[in-house]
Amino acid sequence: MTRPRLVVADDSALARAVLRHILEGAGYDVSLASSAQQALAQVREQVPAAIVLDLVMPRVSGADACRTLKADATTASLPVILLSASEDELGHAAEARADAVCAKSSGFPELLAALRQLVPVGGS
Repeated sequence: MTRPRLVVADDSALARAVLRHILEGAGYDVSLASSAQQALAQVREQVPAAIVLDLVMPRVSGADACRTLKADATTASLPVILLSASEDELGHAAEARADAVCAKSSGFPELLAALRQLVPVGGS
């Protein structure tokens, strides 16, 4: 059975490594990106099951990338989860029309729960 493919973008190498470890352990195939631009390019090459974006990244924010994806007919239905290091930023993330917004400070169980709801492992 094919594992659902996720594109995960965070400008922190440590965060990317932690997210890969957690998400692959939960049954997902993970493609990493160090910027929103890189993530958008990966999505254009092959649309994944979902995309996880850090909200605050240099040049193009996760919220801006989310808006771009939601405005494109090809990716409008793609589940997008935004991660925020600050509770104060969560309102801005919600305005981007993300399917879920998770605070990094709450740990990744919140992210896993959102992903399992949006992209179940082992089912369609």
